[in-house]
Amino acid sequence: MNPPRPPPREKTPSKIKKVFIKTTKSTTNEEKLQAGETEAMELLNVSTTSDLSQHSELVSGILPLITRNIINGITLQLPAMIGQCLTDNYDLSDNSDILTQLTPNIGEILNDLNQSMRDIRSELTEIKESRAFHTRLYDDLAKKNKFLEKQASDNKKTIESLLDRIHDLEEDLFYVSEKVEDQERRGRLENLESHGVPISENENTDQIVCNIAKMVGVEIQASDISTSHRMPTGIEKTRTPAITAKFVHRKNKIKIFEKRKLLRSVKSSTDFKHPSKIFIAENLTAINKDLYFRARSAKNNCGYRYTWTSNGKVFVKKNSDVKNSLYIRCEEDLSKIK
Repeated sequence: MNPPRPPPREKTPSKIKKVFIKTTKSTTNEEKLQAGETEAMELLNVSTTSDLSQHSELVSGILPLITRNIINGITLQLPAMIGQCLTDNYDLSDNSDILTQLTPNIGEILNDLNQSMRDIRSELTEIKESRAFHTRLYDDLAKKNKFLEKQASDNKKTIESLLDRIHDLEEDLFYVSEKVEDQERRGRLENLESHGVPISENENTDQIVCNIAKMVGVEIQASDISTSHRMPTGIEKTRTPAITAKFVHRKNKIKIFEKRKLLRSVKSSTDFKHPSKIFIAENLTAINKDLYFRARSAKNNCGYRYTWTSNGKVFVKKNSDVKNSLYIRCEEDLSKIK
């Protein structure tokens, strides 16, 4: 009896190839395992119809394929299995012991990291506090600066107002000073000063003034003099103080003042030892007296010939040909003497 004829060899590889192609098209781990199992079952079904020699040959071809598929499946599913096992059996919230066992130095590393994080948090806190402090400081400075700017603006307005007021007061003071000066000048129009008169014991200044007037040809009595006295010596104590006389009538003062130059020609007198050293001048105010001396100094420097006073006013003139004389009323007028 002839044994049954085995199926053709070429069909088995075609089936294996077909199954292999099918398994390679699977995209998941389960599909790969199922494909491997299907391939093995088909090969086993084929082997049941063959003889022992053919079965051994088929088994030798199936084992590598099954081994490869099992290894691939286990390799692909191993991470998920390990993760699931750790999830089911360990509390990962406190994993210091496990990590210490896995890595001996990880505890020290974690301690260093924790200390570094604490230092960083502390520094960040200090930075935040410093920033908050500087922010408050900046806000305070901004408020103060704004206040100071407003105050400076108000002060500027106040200063401008005060400067305007000062300017107005200076103008008022100038006019008032001029009026006071003019009134003082007018109050001295009846006065004359006699300089170079020696001091004598128990002297009568009224009689001395009458004697000086007599030398220039003006006859007056003591009753024509309102008051007379020696002027204070002031700083120049070496000079003989002058005699100031206030006349009752201005016309007597004018007569004596107009003839004052005659004293230069008087050689002798029963009342005075050196009558030519006596000279008469108007009783000027302090301002006009200063202007008179400064005008005389400027006159000598600028070639002017004449400087005089009239009714308490100061005048200068360059020469006798000049018709208009220069009236010196204030310090600015001195610059006109050129």
